[in-house]
Amino acid sequence: MNIKQTQKGFTLIELMIVIAIIGILAAVALPAYSDYTKRAKMAEVILAAASCRTDISENVQNGGLSASGVNSFGCESASPTSKYVASVATTAAGAITVTSQNIDGSATVTLTPYSDDGTTTLLANGTVIFKWGCVSSNPSIAPASCKG
Repeated sequence: MNIKQTQKGFTLIELMIVIAIIGILAAVALPAYSDYTKRAKMAEVILAAASCRTDISENVQNGGLSASGVNSFGCESASPTSKYVASVATTAAGAITVTSQNIDGSATVTLTPYSDDGTTTLLANGTVIFKWGCVSSNPSIAPASCKG
């Protein structure tokens, strides 16, 4: 009598190949995930400047820029405002500087209002803010909108 045996399970080499593939995928995915989380934290830093952008835009539109000086727009904070935002500061010209904390060291993000195509940064009363420029001291973890 011939009894036909069928193979059940995986061989050792097949299991080793699967483990090697999983190891390679993990080696690629973990640094990408780490970079992604840093960028998400930096997005909170950019978001911290959103209320200041609104305040400055309204201030310029309503003609109150001449009365404003450094840190006088009402949206600034010298103490930590969140887990990732250490401080928010403004200049008399309306530029916003946000300093981060707990994100791979600290970085600063500066948002600058422009009243034209990106060359005039000193705003006058009643001018329309054409766009906001964004520059980060650590472009490797800055969001795509702030790579300048």
